[in-house]
Amino acid sequence: MIVDSIGIDKKDNKYLVSFNTYIGKNKYETYEVLVDDLETSFNEIYLLVNKKIYLSHLNILYLSNCLTNSDISLIIDVFNNRDDLRGSFLVTVIKDYDKDIFKNRNITNIINNNFKESGYIYPVTFNDIITDYLDLSISYIPVIDNNDFSIIGSLSIFDEYRFYNLDESSYLNILFNKTDTLSFDIDNSLVKLININTLFLVFCHELKSIDNAPNNPSICAIMN
Repeated sequence: MIVDSIGIDKKDNKYLVSFNTYIGKNKYETYEVLVDDLETSFNEIYLLVNKKIYLSHLNILYLSNCLTNSDISLIIDVFNNRDDLRGSFLVTVIKDYDKDIFKNRNITNIINNNFKESGYIYPVTFNDIITDYLDLSISYIPVIDNNDFSIIGSLSIFDEYRFYNLDESSYLNILFNKTDTLSFDIDNSLVKLININTLFLVFCHELKSIDNAPNNPSICAIMN
């Protein structure tokens, strides 16, 4: 069974895991399992279809916006511990998630095209999430509205759990030098910046008290 995409939601404190599988001739079939823990979901799907599961062709992981930060961290751990996954698949959060999301075969193109044309969000892969966690203890995942498949912002996970709108998401991409394109409106006219490169200047400034007392602390400021 070749798994093309996986969706994870939460129902009554259980995980609803959906496996969208390729059955040939451009046709797909979705299987669902309701489990107490994610580790057993792969065993349950194997028992359900009685086929060997191939995850190396996974293209995208959908996470419901009903999941908590702890839930998402657990999902990342479970996937990271599997040796049959390649980490190049995309990860995105779905607002108003349901398994009908699998019917739209253009989600990956929507994410990639938005990044190339507007620079609002970054197409985060599973490998990116692991790297971000190791480097920053935080990662930003694109958020898509399931009602019209529009990109509405980013969700931070791990040390912070917060939604960022499109403007904030684009600022984050510039800050972390993850985009070279940005589009925005000025007086109803579209302005597009290309070949953006972000540089930082880091310096330390010593603050002296009024009475010039000794042992004054030094404060480091970071400016972009």
